[in-house]
Amino acid sequence: MQPWWMATALVALLIGLVDPLLHRIEFISYDMLMELPGVLLRGAGDARHPPSGRLDPARLIQPLNESICHAVNLLPLLLLALLQQCRPRRFHVHGLWLLPLPMLVTGLALALWQLWIPTVGLSIGLVTGWLLTRNQELRSARMALQHERGQADATLQAITDSVITVDTGARVQYLNPSAERLAGHSLAEARGHAVGTLFQWDEPDAQTLEQALAECLQERRVVQVGLALRLKAPQGERQVQIIASPVFERQIESGLSGDRLDRPLRRAPADHDRDRVTGAVLALSDVTEALRAADKLQHEATHDALTGLPNRALLSDRLQHAVLGAQAGQRSVAVLFIDLDRFKRINDSLGHRHGDAVLKEVASRLQQCCRAHDTLARWGGDEFVVLLEDVPSRDAVAARAAQMIDSVTLEFAIDQVEVACGCSIGIAMAPQDGVAVDALLAMADTAMYRGKSRGGKRFEFYASEMPSWTREWLALETRLRHGLETQSFVLHYQPQVNLKTGQLVGLEALLRWRQPDGELWLPGRFLPVTEETGLILPIGEWVIREATQQLARWRDQGLPLVPVSVNVSTRQCLDRRLVQVVAEALLCSGIDAGLLKLEVTESTAMADLGHLRGLLVELRALGVQVAMDDFGTGFSSLSHLKHFQIDQIKIDPSFVRDISRDANGAAIVRATIALAHGLGLPVVAEGVESEEQMAFLSAHHCDIAQGFLYARAQDSDSVASMLSLSLATGTPLQSSTWQAMPEQPARIETATAAPT
Repeated sequence: MQPWWMATALVALLIGLVDPLLHRIEFISYDMLMELPGVLLRGAGDARHPPSGRLDPARLIQPLNESICHAVNLLPLLLLALLQQCRPRRFHVHGLWLLPLPMLVTGLALALWQLWIPTVGLSIGLVTGWLLTRNQELRSARMALQHERGQADATLQAITDSVITVDTGARVQYLNPSAERLAGHSLAEARGHAVGTLFQWDEPDAQTLEQALAECLQERRVVQVGLALRLKAPQGERQVQIIASPVFERQIESGLSGDRLDRPLRRAPADHDRDRVTGAVLALSDVTEALRAADKLQHEATHDALTGLPNRALLSDRLQHAVLGAQAGQRSVAVLFIDLDRFKRINDSLGHRHGDAVLKEVASRLQQCCRAHDTLARWGGDEFVVLLEDVPSRDAVAARAAQMIDSVTLEFAIDQVEVACGCSIGIAMAPQDGVAVDALLAMADTAMYRGKSRGGKRFEFYASEMPSWTREWLALETRLRHGLETQSFVLHYQPQVNLKTGQLVGLEALLRWRQPDGELWLPGRFLPVTEETGLILPIGEWVIREATQQLARWRDQGLPLVPVSVNVSTRQCLDRRLVQVVAEALLCSGIDAGLLKLEVTESTAMADLGHLRGLLVELRALGVQVAMDDFGTGFSSLSHLKHFQIDQIKIDPSFVRDISRDANGAAIVRATIALAHGLGLPVVAEGVESEEQMAFLSAHHCDIAQGFLYARAQDSDSVASMLSLSLATGTPLQSSTWQAMPEQPARIETATAAPT
């Protein structure tokens, strides 16, 4: 129950107690009224002319019982107090109409029944209750508004957004503390100043703010500026997003008109055609840190963390746009694939921290060789890619590549340690070599490896002395890719024989490609394409896995096993996954690591001495044997040989072929055998095809021979029979005891060794 209506009820009770006195006063007043001349009362009856000549008030008015009078004055007030408690809204609407009701009821009773109801107490109670209730509502509304204003002020004080209120002239009327800090002025200093001059905006941003504010005031709608605006604040340059909201002059139905204060205020819908705009509220959100964080994430997603250069993703995007521009404008684009020479040696000897410092220094030097619109990206590890746009000619690209090689080759000091580093560069041109992004990168990568295989510190154009990409080559590349998927590659094995005993002591795995008509292609027919396209890597991995799996199958058949040699190309040796591929192949097959022998050519060894030295250490740690293949063809310094951890030396067939007719060739063979034995290494002579050659090699204590004199390369089933015959029975392997199937020479020499 409302407390003021309780008080009103008590007032009415007090009035009821004194109601008899009021009743007497009413009758006295009424008697005085009757004595006025000319006043006649309707319904007076026979009392109009009494003998005494006076009206008898007792006969004219029938007074109510005194107890009923108390009830008449008290009960309505109590009912109204209960109604106010239960339905305050209804009383708020009809309260004013109740005030004259007691007098109307009294007049009606007097006119109809000559009954005078004394309602002075009820009337005073109603008036008093209504006044007190309205006073309480006004006080409560004032307190509620003060509370809401306090909450709003606290919110404006606490939020980090800057809130500015302006009038229709864009003059500042209010600033919250965040806005004061952003402007560098207090509210007192800023009030009345134009918002455009209060903050130090950039000229275009000041115009944008002015347009947005004018649009908000004129079109009477909320305007959000999409782009962040720049302003100079005491804290430095900040970027803010702005929302401008108009402020309207409108009538509000609130607690001031009788609403209960425990209900939310209801606002009348804004009629923009009639409401007058009195100003606007600007909300400025400082997005400086958010934009910096977004820029940082974007930069990290598209740039290398170590060097700060663009990464693969950004390079591919820029290369795509550059190629499209070259096609449209008849311009040339050059892609330079750069790989550091002997970086692994630096990394292993000085540590990764110094290696990272070398990469940063190399990146800085390469950047100095690039133009402003060129792109230098880090491809990964010690590899970089340079995108040159609008190149006038191949000569200009060659000059730029030579400049980069010279710059990288210069010695530099890291923590007082002098470091020398070189690089090899492969170059592909668009649209001359192609327009596909991945193809251009693969071509440049291929050209780079060709330069590295020739000693490094040089650049190579992809198209220079390389086969052109005809439809036949493209078709062959597609077939090679399908060959891996359809398992059309097979391995044949050529035996290696001990020259003293004639016993089988090893096998060399040689790759063959089975065609749909059943013909077997030798590597010479497809190896160049694998080198050019990079397919040499997956094919080489397949050869290693298949060789180890075949050893496992022979083991499961109960056959005696001999080591199997697998040729690895320069690309495989320079690929950092080779050790992982070998380890996984050994693990999956479960064979002894000593049964696998990898053959590395001498030219591969000379391509990157430091890298190969580390590679051999890792392979030997697995237990795998390593042979130096094609020895004598690489023009290498013999001083390097002692640093390589190898298990065998193989003499190139070109020296064996003419040992009986060429004195120089015979001398080289004798010297090689003596050198290998001096190092404690066995020697294998390849290409032995005659008894005369075998006799020469035996006379000079060559250990092992391999060639058509003993057997051609055979499939795995034929080799299984050979293993059983030669090893189980001890029968020497000779041409008279082994019928070799007709086949072309097993090995086709190419510019770089491959899984042949």
